[in-house]
Amino acid sequence: MKKILEFDYDDHLDFSLIGIYCAHKDFRLCFEINKTLEINLSRADDLEMKKEKRGSLSYYSLFNYHNGDNEQYFVIANKGTNGTFINELKHVDYFMLIKNLAPFNSLTTIAQLLKEISIITGVAILDATEYKSAENFLIIDEIKF
Repeated sequence: MKKILEFDYDDHLDFSLIGIYCAHKDFRLCFEINKTLEINLSRADDLEMKKEKRGSLSYYSLFNYHNGDNEQYFVIANKGTNGTFINELKHVDYFMLIKNLAPFNSLTTIAQLLKEISIITGVAILDATEYKSAENFLIIDEIKF
């Protein structure tokens, strides 16, 4: 008798997600985000992921910020050394992942502020549960900052 185990990761996707379209380098984007949102994103170690189909590692740049209200902001490059972080969204350049969004902050307001940054060509509020590759975001929970 076979046992099939299924992992329902939808319950663990407890964050807000914004897709960012920007042709500039990650450090330039985060500099502009810091000025606009008045936060302090800083560079963290690259995310390292094994790509199943290619059998090799891929690295994605990562920036993070934690504030006193327990909000956590992450900016992750979608394009890495060996493919995309979220395969279904190849056209997105960066993701902003926000955990524990404070009640006085609004995801819509944050997206609107990002749209006002001159180097950003587009912003989209995303529902991570719609994408199979969204389980890749769970790696953020394993990283110690």
